Amino acid sequence: RMVTATRLRLFGAGVRARLVLDLLKWQLPGRFAVAGAYDDAMLAGTVAHGGLAILGTTEQGLSDARTDASCAFFVAFGTRASIKGCRIFRELLACGASIPSLISPGAFVSPSAKLGKNTVILPSAFIGTGVTIGDMVFAHGGAAIEHDCVLGNNILIAPGVSLAGGVVMLRPSI
Repeated sequence: RMVTATRLRLFGAGVRARLVLDLLKWQLPGRFAVAGAYDDAMLAGTVAHGGLAILGTTEQGLSDARTDASCAFFVAFGTRASIKGCRIFRELLACGASIPSLISPGAFVSPSAKLGKNTVILPSAFIGTGVTIGDMVFAHGGAAIEHDCVLGNNILIAPGVSLAGGVVMLRPSI
């Protein structure tokens, strides 16, 4: 049986979007078909790094999310655009858009871990038993989040960071 790739549109076309594109092409081939990105710093019709087509502004993307249930959406803004990314994420949730998480098959994720939406776990990251991760978390390769840790929303875990068991890192709601 042939599986159809999920159509995916990104918000953001910078470094974080490039990391997401690489993860999709390298670790998750065939699972998602990236249609392009919405970015306020680039003109619609232009092409960003990695051949990513710019579809329009973020407001155009939110409009599309309200009307196109056939597509999933993913916020790929980096740390500097965190507030904007959180606003877009809230609006995507409010309109019922499909928002996946992207987990590398090369990551080690416990079956008892709970992961929020719009979360990225890169290769060689370790997510232990009973870990809870909120929405919009980005865990780079080599990160280790040990048993029973709780991470809130919109957190970046840098490469090689290790959190011992039971660590709680909460941020205000998105």
